[in-house]
Amino acid sequence: MSKTFDFPYTMMGSTCPSCGAARESIDGRSLRAARSACGVSLRELARRIGLSAAYLSDVERNKRNVTPMLLGLYRRWLV
Repeated sequence: MSKTFDFPYTMMGSTCPSCGAARESIDGRSLRAARSACGVSLRELARRIGLSAAYLSDVERNKRNVTPMLLGLYRRWLV
């Protein structure tokens, strides 16, 4: 059974819908930590999401930006 990882609600510059507190930005290291905590390999997540492992690796190494869409995909598949 996989662990779930609690991502912050939103991306940089946004606030929590319930308390209004500012949330820190999500970077690639946060996504890698979440994926590792769930016990999912990079290749397996790439297969689930439908993107290349090379692309996800670049995101997790902060060579590409984390987009809201990609964050949503990580949240969906890391359960």
